[in-house]
Parts: sequence; structure tokens; C-alpha cells
Amino acid sequence: MLLVFVSSVVVTFNLASLFADLKTRTGHKSFSNVVTFINMNDVNCGVYLATLWIADTIIKGSHKMSEEHWKSGWVCFFAFAIVMWFSIAAELFGFLSLSRLMIVVQPIDTPFKRPNYVFKFTCSLYFVSLVFSFMVTLAVKVNATKLPSRFCSPFVDPSKSVYFIKIMVWSVSVSQFLTSFTVVALHCLLVYHMLQSQQNVGKDRSKDVSNFFLISNLTVCTASYIFSWFSANGAYVSSLYLETYPDKLVVWTTLLALPFNSIVNPCFFLMSLIRKHFKS
Repeated sequence: MLLVFVSSVVVTFNLASLFADLKTRTGHKSFSNVVTFINMNDVNCGVYLATLWIADTIIKGSHKMSEEHWKSGWVCFFAFAIVMWFSIAAELFGFLSLSRLMIVVQPIDTPFKRPNYVFKFTCSLYFVSLVFSFMVTLAVKVNATKLPSRFCSPFVDPSKSVYFIKIMVWSVSVSQFLTSFTVVALHCLLVYHMLQSQQNVGKDRSKDVSNFFLISNLTVCTASYIFSWFSANGAYVSSLYLETYPDKLVVWTTLLALPFNSIVNPCFFLMSLIRKHFKS
């Protein structure tokens, strides 16, 4: 039940944020372009979890489909590709933080205010991640009869014998660590520049409220991003070296840590849209 609940929440919240943004889009199209791709990527997390739920339901209710048969099937490999795509494209959050900072630091001539520039960059990152993930999945399918785990994840290997999974775990973990560090640094610089610009302009209550709301949103989203990926990557790296495979740890990581940021993001994106609507 928890699996279907979490997957439903992730998909529903992100689709709601996506459609609300597309329907109310007027200004700040550069920001909206990044949010659109983040929402689309977070939907991938929900699709992955929904695939696991469907498979779990079928396996429990069928004598014909065993867990071994599931791990060797195309649907499991599809889930493998989806969660890899989701994990790699999560780097979009770093681009969101960078774009917010550059708009504050260089509000006139920064390319991050140009919708076409932002769209091309985010679209390229998103679809390069897609192509890479499915090409790797196809290569794994050709060279392996089945995946090592019922989670169909490129980060989970109970046998601890698949070197590709070790490479993926460490590559994504290091990448997410560097992105998290960069996001925190950019967030601190953004807060500093916003406070400095506010002092230069003088007291403006409406500006104060707007800045406070933006800083609060970015702080919570940044904290949830770090919590989600540090927890997930910590569990995946630990599972590679612990003597006893922590099956329950991986289950709770998949159910709670992995989708946590995918639930928080659309909530605050929707709050921002609602505030903008009432403000106008």
C-alpha cells in the first residue's frame, strides 16, 4: 500500500505542478522551463515506483510469474532505465540554482534570462540522460540474462558481483555530492546578493516579502534535495560493502528517501504559482 501511495503522490503532485505552470505561464519563462523539466523528471520517479508496485502485485497473485522471471523481463529493464534516467537528470536542480543566482547577480545581460537558452540547455541535459540511460540498459540486457535485484535498480546488487553497478553507484554518488555542494554554495551566494541588493535599494516591504518567500522556497527545496540524495546514495554505497545485505534499508530508501525531493519540489512550485496568481 505504501508503494502505491508514494508513487501516486509523486505522479499527481508533479503533473499538477506541470499543468498549472503551463496554464498560468506569462513572465519568467526561463524559470518555468527549468521547472517543467524538473517536474517531468520527477514523474519518472513515480513511474519507476508504480512499475515496482504492479510487478509486486502480479508476482504475489500469480503462480506463473516468479521473481526470477520478473528480473529477466523487459519491464524490469524498463524500470532499470527509468530510475537511471531520473537519477542522472536530477542534476537539473543544480542548473535551477545557478540560473536563480545569475539572474540576481546580472539581471540585465545574463543568458539565463533568455528562455531559448535555458530551454536548449535543460532539454539537452534531459534527453542526453534519456539516451544514455536506455543505451546502457540495452547493453546490460544484451550481456546479462537478468538483473541482480527485484528492485530493477542500477544501484542495488545483493550478489555484490556486478561491477557495472559498483561503477554506477559511485559515479552517481560522487556526481550528486558535487551537485549538492555546488547547490549549497550557489544558494548562499544568492542569499548574500539578494540581501546586498535590498540594502542598496532601500526599504521596500513588498520586495522584502518577495525575497523572503523566494529564499524560503529555495532553502527547503535545497534541503530536501540534499536529504533525498545523500540518504539514497549513502544506503546504496553502504550496501556494497556491508557483510550482510541490508534488504530492508534498500526498501525504505526506495520508498522514502529516493522520492522525497520529488514530492517536496512540486509542492513549493505550486505554492509559488498560487502566490503569484493572488499577487497579480
